[in-house]
Amino acid sequence: MKNGFGILISAVFSLGFAGTAMAQTACGERDKIITQLQSKYQESHRASGLETDTKMVEIWTSKDSGTWTILITKANGVTCVAAAGKNWLDMPETELQLGQAS
Repeated sequence: MKNGFGILISAVFSLGFAGTAMAQTACGERDKIITQLQSKYQESHRASGLETDTKMVEIWTSKDSGTWTILITKANGVTCVAAAGKNWLDMPETELQLGQAS
């Protein structure tokens, strides 16, 4: 994939998504963005967590192409692409002991 973030943003805007208060950020319906990630980039959901009580952060990656996308979904259902790129590297899980540096 060439210039992954630019292509993803172009693809998202080509679906007719309107920007929100997040300037220069591609936002839209979560289902449509997810469909694009799965069909165009073969990405799948790898991790998620709550940033706040009203924002969920998700990481989508493709093991085949190495692309990745970070999404933020707000409580109102609007999903925004926070970042995207290529050369994702999965790291093995490690156990950290309290008080030890990582």
